[in-house]
Amino acid sequence: CPLRCSYCFVDKDNNRSIELPTLEKLIQLLMYTPGHNKLLHLLGGEPFIYFDVIKHGVIYARKLEKETGKQLDISFCTSGIGFTQERLDFIREHQIYLAWSIDGTKEMHDKNRKFFWGKSSYDSVIVHKDLVVSNILDTHLGIAMTIDENTVEKLYASYIHLTENLGFACTINIAPVDGKIWSVDMQKKWITELVKIHDHLLDEIGKWHFLYLNAL
Repeated sequence: CPLRCSYCFVDKDNNRSIELPTLEKLIQLLMYTPGHNKLLHLLGGEPFIYFDVIKHGVIYARKLEKETGKQLDISFCTSGIGFTQERLDFIREHQIYLAWSIDGTKEMHDKNRKFFWGKSSYDSVIVHKDLVVSNILDTHLGIAMTIDENTVEKLYASYIHLTENLGFACTINIAPVDGKIWSVDMQKKWITELVKIHDHLLDEIGKWHFLYLNAL
């Protein structure tokens, strides 16, 4: 991945990618074990860097879905650096759920999500916004907004930026950074900001504007 997000736990400097036979075996394990509804979630690093691997896995998984008669949802999460028309066509045609990492305003996003050479990534991400929303249905697009102690006090402002300024009408997934213990002060700020978002959502419903909010 070209980004070095401060809260990321993945070792992105080893240049490793899953081998295709291993990927197929994992998909077999998913599809042939008990249960009708299945979820294949593909992660990186940055999946777009190895999009040929993604394509192979998706096509193989859809093949097993038909063979087993099971219901399969496929998703993957991306920083949004590598969007192209060809890749978005594949995502749409194969009904993949796309999670796009954007941490809110440029100020908040760039606090944690920078390229490995230190440059901010917000502008390189947002440049693809119109291309993405014109190709991916709102039902299959979600914004993954990660929050930590550096950005929690502007959570509401970041949420409004995504929904009002950028106009995203898809699910907003708010994810506090895992594995860190927040101070009581940070926890209070978290609750205060969530209450603001909650009140805003209720006001929007009164205007017949609906938006899903998924807080983890």
